Amino acid sequence: MALKRIIISYNMVGKYKVITLCGSTRFKEQFLEAQKRLTLEGNIVISVGLFGHSGDNEVWTEGTKEMLDDMHKRKIDMADEIFVINVGGYIGSSTRSEIEYAKKNGKVVRYLESVEEIHSNPLGRYVEQLTSLKTAKIMGKNAPHKAVMLVSVIDMIQAGLISGEEIYFTEGLQRMFKLNWIRYIGESLIFKPVPATPFWHLGNEPFWALQRTDGGKIEDVKNTPSGGALTSMGIFATIDKELIALLKDDSTSDMLRGLLVDKYLSHPKPQIKKVLPFVVGMVATRLFV
Repeated sequence: MALKRIIISYNMVGKYKVITLCGSTRFKEQFLEAQKRLTLEGNIVISVGLFGHSGDNEVWTEGTKEMLDDMHKRKIDMADEIFVINVGGYIGSSTRSEIEYAKKNGKVVRYLESVEEIHSNPLGRYVEQLTSLKTAKIMGKNAPHKAVMLVSVIDMIQAGLISGEEIYFTEGLQRMFKLNWIRYIGESLIFKPVPATPFWHLGNEPFWALQRTDGGKIEDVKNTPSGGALTSMGIFATIDKELIALLKDDSTSDMLRGLLVDKYLSHPKPQIKKVLPFVVGMVATRLFV
């Protein structure tokens, strides 16, 4: 009887292809959609156990992330193929490692979005641009300033404090930058929280264009200006209309913000995640208006 049960189990696996889902847990909705679709197509689908980037804070307790990463490799061992949830073309370091592991072990690798699909839609284009920022490297570490500035701009858009394509170097933006620096960077012996630097150097990115209101030309500014110089020259930024439209959508904005954090910053402890929005809400009128 025991042998019969084993044979039945083997035949069931033999009849249905086994697929393991891989990708950033930032894309929880897409994971669930892919799991449903692939299951209805007649596959046995193995997914992640926890969505660490989508609210399951237990992932960030000591040793848990490492255990889950190793466990997911074992899930790949059980599969015939992996299906990569690469929304907008984004593939993080953990997922890249899983793809390499799958290929090394002879597994088929399929993707949610093709290269053509990624480049043909605005979201894919901006995911690619935001996760390939030009950053300085000091002592082997990438400077986090641009990511903190962009996260701060997104926070202000979500709070209704920025509504159009024009981004000004206001006191409110500087304060938001410093709040996010405390949240994600804290004390650093390498990097200093100077908001004027990323505001200026984001001008090297394709979605961020700098302009002046004092009659001068941007190209005439040869050195990185201080905050006071940015203000006195009336330097402001404009960002793409398509990007602003994406950032005004709460779910897309949260996803892009999360990708910036995943790629360039350190995740804050759960208690900081809960406290900071409350603090910002309490002081928003005083600081940013």
